[in-house]
Parts: sequence; structure tokens; C-alpha cells
Amino acid sequence: MSSKFSGLALATESTARMPIINPMTAQPIRDADGNDAYIEIAYAQCAVGAAHDRAVIDKRMRIMASGGRYSQEMVDADANEKLAKLTRGWRLIGLDGQAIPIDCSEANARELYREPTLGWVRDQVVLFSVNLGNFQAAASTA
Repeated sequence: MSSKFSGLALATESTARMPIINPMTAQPIRDADGNDAYIEIAYAQCAVGAAHDRAVIDKRMRIMASGGRYSQEMVDADANEKLAKLTRGWRLIGLDGQAIPIDCSEANARELYREPTLGWVRDQVVLFSVNLGNFQAAASTA
């Protein structure tokens, strides 16, 4: 559907490959053949991400209306759930350059993002997923 503002619209439903950067060297993690480790991620405010955010707001309102407390653990779990929903694929390579042969699934992504020792990976995904510029096709120079 077109609107009078369609000239301002950007594609928000695409995905992009985020190279996983080693936090100690600030270099992309690669295997012995030079293949980059990456996570294929969708934009944080794509349809799935926006629907997740609305559901979380509704949940928070229900909890608070019943006199409950929305804890930090709940905040973290909801954020990890959103990242799991946004994750569409990956090639995982350890810091030692060895492949980590784990299939990309929502369940495995959820586990990855909640692992305390992998907060650095989660942080990279969060920062990448909220930058709409990461999801736009390069402009043609022709």
C-alpha cells in the first residue's frame, strides 16, 4: 500500500549478515580458510520485532495492573526472546578458529543469547539490529 509519504520509506523486512567481531582483537572471527563467522539478523523494528515489542508492553501492563513486578530477569528474557526471533541464520566459529556446528534455530539462538559468558555476542547483535543502515542495499553508483 502506498501513501503520500512513500518516498521516505525504507525496506525494514530485509536481513543482513553481521560479522562476529572478536572483542579482544577487534577483528572478525574467521576459520582457517578465511570464512567469517556471522549472524544473519533482521532489523529490530521489522514486523516480527515490532509485534514482539507490542506483546511485551501488553505483558508488562497486565503484570503491573495485577500488582506484580516486572523484574530485571523478565526484561532480560524478553530481550533475548526478541533477538532469537530476529536471528535467521549463522556461521559460528570459536575464538580458536574452529567451526561450531550448531544449527540455527530459534531455540538455539535463545540459548546463545542467554549464556552469560557470551554477552559480548549478544551486545554486538543488539547494536547491529537497531541500526537501519545495516539493512539497506548499497546505493548504485552507476
